[in-house]
Amino acid sequence: MSFLDISPDSEFPIQNLPYGVFSTKGNPRKRIGVAIGDYILDLSEVKHLFNGAHFDCTPHVFEQQSLNAFMSLPREAWREARSNIQRLLGKQDKTLSGNNELKARAIVPRSEAVMHLPVQIGDYTDFYSSIHHATNVGIMFRGKENALMPNWKWLPVGYHGRSSSIQPSGTSLRRPWGQTKADDAAQPTFGPSKLVDFELEMAFFVGGPPTEVGETIPVNKADERIFGMVLMNDWSARDIQKWEYVPLGPFLGKSFGTTISPWIVTMDALAPFVIDNMEQEPKPLPHLQHEDPYNFDINLQASIKPEGDSTDHVVCHSNFKYMYWTMKQQLAHHTSNGCNIRAGDLMGSGTISGTDEKSFGSMLELSWKGTRTVQVGSQTRKFINDNDEVILKGASSKIAPSILREIHAGAKPMAIELGSVIAVLSCYLRSRSLNEFRKESSNSRQIQTQFYIMSEGMITFNQYIAWDFFPFEKEFSLGYCQMLPSTNAIFQPKKRIGVAIGDYILDLSAVKHLFTGPIFSSKQHVFEEETLNAFMSLPREAWREARSQIRSLLSKDDKRLSDNSELKSKAIVSQNDAIMHLPAQIGDYTDFFSSIYHANNCGILFLGSKDRLWPNWRRLPVAYNGRTSSVVVSGTPIHRPWGQLITDNAEEPIFSQSKCIDTELEMAFFIGGPPTQLGETVPVEKADERIFGMVLKPYLVLSARDIQKWESIPLGPFLGKSFGTTISPWIVTMDALIPFLVDNMKQSPEPLRYLKHDDAYNFDINLELAIKPAASTIDHVVCRSNYKYMYWTMKQQLAHHTSNGCNIRAGDLMGSGTISGPEEGSFGSMLELSWNGAKSVKVGDQTRKFIEDNDEVILRGNSLLVDGGVNFDAMASVSTFIENQFQFAEMNIQHHGNVDKTVSLIKRAVRMGYDSIVVNTDIGDIFNEQSQMDESTEDEPPIKKKKKKGKRENHIPDPVQIDVSQINTADLEVAGKKLRLFR
Repeated sequence: MSFLDISPDSEFPIQNLPYGVFSTKGNPRKRIGVAIGDYILDLSEVKHLFNGAHFDCTPHVFEQQSLNAFMSLPREAWREARSNIQRLLGKQDKTLSGNNELKARAIVPRSEAVMHLPVQIGDYTDFYSSIHHATNVGIMFRGKENALMPNWKWLPVGYHGRSSSIQPSGTSLRRPWGQTKADDAAQPTFGPSKLVDFELEMAFFVGGPPTEVGETIPVNKADERIFGMVLMNDWSARDIQKWEYVPLGPFLGKSFGTTISPWIVTMDALAPFVIDNMEQEPKPLPHLQHEDPYNFDINLQASIKPEGDSTDHVVCHSNFKYMYWTMKQQLAHHTSNGCNIRAGDLMGSGTISGTDEKSFGSMLELSWKGTRTVQVGSQTRKFINDNDEVILKGASSKIAPSILREIHAGAKPMAIELGSVIAVLSCYLRSRSLNEFRKESSNSRQIQTQFYIMSEGMITFNQYIAWDFFPFEKEFSLGYCQMLPSTNAIFQPKKRIGVAIGDYILDLSAVKHLFTGPIFSSKQHVFEEETLNAFMSLPREAWREARSQIRSLLSKDDKRLSDNSELKSKAIVSQNDAIMHLPAQIGDYTDFFSSIYHANNCGILFLGSKDRLWPNWRRLPVAYNGRTSSVVVSGTPIHRPWGQLITDNAEEPIFSQSKCIDTELEMAFFIGGPPTQLGETVPVEKADERIFGMVLKPYLVLSARDIQKWESIPLGPFLGKSFGTTISPWIVTMDALIPFLVDNMKQSPEPLRYLKHDDAYNFDINLELAIKPAASTIDHVVCRSNYKYMYWTMKQQLAHHTSNGCNIRAGDLMGSGTISGPEEGSFGSMLELSWNGAKSVKVGDQTRKFIEDNDEVILRGNSLLVDGGVNFDAMASVSTFIENQFQFAEMNIQHHGNVDKTVSLIKRAVRMGYDSIVVNTDIGDIFNEQSQMDESTEDEPPIKKKKKKGKRENHIPDPVQIDVSQINTADLEVAGKKLRLFR
């Protein structure tokens, strides 16, 4: 019991204590608090009262303005905090209740609080894990016989969502605009969505220390990383989604807004409501198996309150228990390819629907694809109308878990209220600026650049050396700095921002006081940061002013730097002494699919018809959301991912390392400028004002084509892309690239008006892809392409991306998609070069179909103008796992006399990665039963006979253990390999 007066029907009793972030009118600073009855306990005021192993040394986590630092502590710390909070709020402890002055500061009425997002969300993933919802959607679009896709019961299908557009409960959303196409229409139109829907979901926040790229989380430890849960409404524009969906899954139909409840209910608070997991058939692969219950009895409801109505009307009652895949399985699957996670990552359940019509969790299902109406009070709906208020509620009660209204009428002991998610959909009329884009030009010369990588021992130490990056003399008396690529380089002990000049880096933190002018007189702090985000968030005029002043500082005529030996020794750093890092903290990452030759090749490979493009491809820049946490800087080794694979003739998948690792020759641009608001668009005429600069990106999502093939339907790329994306550390600014503008590629049919621009915004950038095998001393070029083969421009990509009101932030990264040319030698991926593995690619004196272990993949780019140019470079290598993260202790195989079946099970266990296989026999020893086991066959491994030791009676046969370390696991047939057996 709490010393506070808590109503018996309160949704926030002392057993709940959810975490949130709030502010008040009297104190606008965001603070961390826990809800207790009608109050909030301000943890920043009581942090000094926490005790225990973790909080004796880390009380500062409750001084932060988000929960990320606290959530990044281990689970023991979360439980320690919960215990401390319950103690402070209890009747027996007088530390808080007996201190009136402290109590007045620490206890805040909830009615006075403004709630904010509780967490700075890193990556957002949405799963598709309710079997009834998936079945309903499948029946609607494919019929009863094909309701579930073949992969649905084998893995938790998911996709990467947009984190910038996640908003706290109560945020109004604007009806999104987008491209839609009626079934009988000849071409698409651009306008407001007519089929806006809600999705009744829950989501969990990831906690614990961050993992590294290549690290996995076993399913039996996944609960240690699940911090707590929120309600979530994943708003969807069904008509936009329908047209854009193929081939890469949801994009603008989802990214215009996602609403979550502001209070995170911890898993310890939900522990009393654990119930048995849903029965899964077929049995999941071992890396997804867990016997302990981790499903939850949480009653859910969705209501709609029409404009002008005084009450909301329930349209759906559902329950979290209808989840087929558990959160432990979702997280284990998400990281099974080595995708890294961070505290604050959000993972949605997908729409939660029950068994009957009244429990369907979306209007798509309730109206059955718009074929019937849904009663909402005295009105009807098929989808969401303007100014409708959608309210989601969730609660669990140990006493009356199945009666939601009982919880609201009078809460029972141990009742947990998840709060509500409320958002209003309002009408939004778009206005668009028609200002003409003025092409900037420069006559300055550029100097060609060359890069290389150095490695030492077992640790890859990446040094980017720029030879003749700019011409200069020893004392910098002659330097004409046209290209000023910006990066974040670490000069021990602090990361600092610098620009490359010759063999050197100019440390901008050392010369920031020399910047003059109205912008930098008050904004010098941007060069004191450890990333470029603050600088990039300034308007384009600031980028240009900085560029001008840097050129001045490095010029012959300006003596402020060149004649100041002390300052020069601090500000000029040799690139040999620099370790390069990611130049920006990446917010959201989007990858487009905008090279027409690459798209055409993929169409031929997968659609089977020459010049076959998806119907929407020439109408809009097709794209999908990627994983930001796994974007790494050039030189970072990438582990060969594990994942679910299936061969063409197999009846079920296996869990194995990918054998079809690919690289994709891409470029990407960073977003700059002030952040936009949700609902705000960036017109194509002004999109260039938001494009800060470009990097190379060897999509070392080294796309795992075999993993991608099995998982990508129906929601597009996921684990086949999220195990690593490499970018070059230098951002080349758009002003440096202006001399290399070329005409845009001719677009037919003509784009819709919101994507039309007549000014040139394509670039002549030569690109090449090279591979350096492990034993080779040189790299070998396998592809030469050019950025000019992009069909959709960066301006069109950005305008389309924001056309639905999706907000953007400085540091967002947008990839071009694979850049291929018209000829085989210009194809930008191994998928195309090997024509999906049908032919070999020459790499020096070796051949490749895909990337092999310890290959180095090197991308280069340059733009030449007479005798000068700008250059890019990126490198990454693929390595095997040092340790298999899935340490399956053993596979127990029960032998009942059928030798062929038993050996088949052994082979399957080997393919699935087991480290130990135990065969239990109860009808004699399988290895003495049939002579066919003596000799090798093409399909079966030869196994030695076991010598009999005489007759034994009344005993349990000893198991036979297969030492799988002697088996070539890369050979799925394990043909010709002896299995070493021992008792």
